[in-house]
Amino acid sequence: MKYNANSIDLAKNVFQFCGVNQRLKPPFNKKVKRKDLLTNMTVLEPTDVYMEACYSSHYWARKLTPLRTKCPFNSCATCEAFCTRQ
Repeated sequence: MKYNANSIDLAKNVFQFCGVNQRLKPPFNKKVKRKDLLTNMTVLEPTDVYMEACYSSHYWARKLTPLRTKCPFNSCATCEAFCTRQ
């Protein structure tokens, strides 16, 4: 399926991974472990991946760039929580 954008909420071990389709509806919003993030990204078509600008976002941007994805950063003030509880 084609997605307009993907978004990742970075954390220590478990990330929240969300896709947005052409109608701006999230077809998936799932928890992904750190070790499984790159394998999940290789399955999807290349698209923009939005993340909050934090200490680990630059690391993940370098890892995702070879997969032909752009990784624009969002400031902390403009980010919204994917999941309000653990």
